[in-house]
Amino acid sequence: MRTIGGHLEIAGNQLRVGGVPCVELANEFGTPQYVYNVERVLENYRRIRDGLEARADRDVVVYYAVKANFNPAILEALAGEGAHADVLSVHEAEFAMRAGFPAERIMFTGTSVTDETMGHLLGRGVLINIDSFSQMRRLAKMAPEGLEVSIRWNPGEGAGFDPKVITAGARSHGRPVKFGIEEGKVLDLCSEALELGLRPVGLHQHIGSGWTGKDVDRFLETVNHTMEMAARITDLLGGDLRQVDFGGGPGIPYRPEQEAFPIEEYCAGICRCVAESGLGVERISIESGRYIVGDAGVLLTRANTVEEKGGSLIVGVDAGFNSLIRPAFYGEYVDGIFREAYHEIVNASRVEGPHASCSVAGPLCETGDLLAIDRRMTKPGEGEVLAILDAGAYGYSMASVYNLQPRPVEVIVPHRELVTRGDDMGSLTSNYVKFGA
Repeated sequence: MRTIGGHLEIAGNQLRVGGVPCVELANEFGTPQYVYNVERVLENYRRIRDGLEARADRDVVVYYAVKANFNPAILEALAGEGAHADVLSVHEAEFAMRAGFPAERIMFTGTSVTDETMGHLLGRGVLINIDSFSQMRRLAKMAPEGLEVSIRWNPGEGAGFDPKVITAGARSHGRPVKFGIEEGKVLDLCSEALELGLRPVGLHQHIGSGWTGKDVDRFLETVNHTMEMAARITDLLGGDLRQVDFGGGPGIPYRPEQEAFPIEEYCAGICRCVAESGLGVERISIESGRYIVGDAGVLLTRANTVEEKGGSLIVGVDAGFNSLIRPAFYGEYVDGIFREAYHEIVNASRVEGPHASCSVAGPLCETGDLLAIDRRMTKPGEGEVLAILDAGAYGYSMASVYNLQPRPVEVIVPHRELVTRGDDMGSLTSNYVKFGA
């Protein structure tokens, strides 16, 4: 397995996260359990922030994509470090504010946005990204005194680890892309915004997520394109924009053979393109979620059943796709055979031992409830703890209570602190009027 000094380490043939043995965490707080190393989160954040600041000729802002992981302890740590927050809903905005992000450090980037959502955000003083003409016109009616806004445009080309997360261009593998204002309509939208009393102060792009290796080249092409659009908007406005936001996208290597995203090249490329544009944009902005929290989180689950069925060694565990949906949701068919989206799975109780080809299956009533298929790994024994690595992003935030299985607990290390309790009958019934809510 891939170890990370101070974060993922092996001692006594057991896996430790942030210096704490996973087996001890499982015994103390139960499973399934998400464990987050907050120090690793801050290390990742600082790497991308410092990489930009070292090369930029103007201010830099790093927005944390709250959708990746809205754990309050993570939000508080990042707010304390000076990060900004990118939010997609009223509740993400409220989580960010409660965790210490002031309104002036929050930007809302939504799609299919309701009047109720905009009304709430107006009351909170959050910068709103415009995603459609409809949203702009409705927002202008709600803010007749005028309002500063940002414009999300679609630069025409996307990139991402899966078709579902490519967010630019006209279509992604047959799916219409719903995000942003297309190139031929951006200046018309800006002109109409001015007529309606709205003041564009930012330009935003986001082309997709989960990039590794050479994806940086495609991204940097869109950076140049976005700066060209920023120049056209500047001419229309007669003055410089406050920020150009290049969105998110940098990912982490889930598979052993994947190249790490070249963050230094990414930072240098953005800063070079902005400097060469000659524009007086006040600050460079980016968004990051997966890169900051992805490898900082581990999902712990305990094996309860290990036996052969139909010629396959099934390792039954207490976490399913209700706990971590990525393997099932982002898998693909190759020559008619389903291949799950990969997460390395380690026997945290006994890292090294006899190997076997294992299929790790959860407790849900779905054949697709598989976290790994035919995976060579240290053969688990019943009662042993497995660690699913690189689970810090889009894990708990996409969890569900399907089959009324409880969502995992959430714990932070190195403090060994329980942050989120698991579901029980009280939490599962609390919204149901029939049960006396």
